[in-house]
Amino acid sequence: MNMQEKIIKELISKKNKVYLVNHSQWGKCIKKVYIDKIGFENEKKILLRLSGERAPKLYDYGYNTVYMEYVEGNLLLDEIIEKPTQYHTVKAFYEFLVWFLSKLELVPCDLNFRNFIIKDNICFGLDFEETKKGDILECLTKAIAYCYLYDLEYQKKREFVSSLLKCASQKADDIYEQATEKVLYLTQRRGLIFDKNQFESFLFGL
Repeated sequence: MNMQEKIIKELISKKNKVYLVNHSQWGKCIKKVYIDKIGFENEKKILLRLSGERAPKLYDYGYNTVYMEYVEGNLLLDEIIEKPTQYHTVKAFYEFLVWFLSKLELVPCDLNFRNFIIKDNICFGLDFEETKKGDILECLTKAIAYCYLYDLEYQKKREFVSSLLKCASQKADDIYEQATEKVLYLTQRRGLIFDKNQFESFLFGL
């Protein structure tokens, strides 16, 4: 592993140390140093399997560290905040989830919208430390839960959910129970209070 590099800036990460660096061999790229060996091994394995398709190319790896491609584009969360119409953005996100499940027979566990980049109307995943067996309904309901708990304009969040359900040809009734479970789990994990009536009003657009 060639260590001739200059740190441009440290990026936000709750668990790991993530840097945008200028590397002598790969130019501008991401250096990620993991605190969890299991997360390192899992993400390395996924990146190798994806080979740069809808994910960063893996350049090199060593002890709990990977160097990977810097994918330029807009974070999914920023796209939702900034764009007046979300459908094409949400469609790209949904297509990524379907593609990932089809290719690996796994679902990504962390659907934080900061873990996805929209580039040329294609969605790229950035975080694969945790994956598991699952189905598209698991992804949809978890994405809805994340969306609901973001501090965003109500109408922006409603538009995201409506577009996501349209992409998946699902109705709110079809996903209500599983989505409720996901929101309850996330609120408890974050030390928040879950208001079931408020979530129902949000989900059904009341």
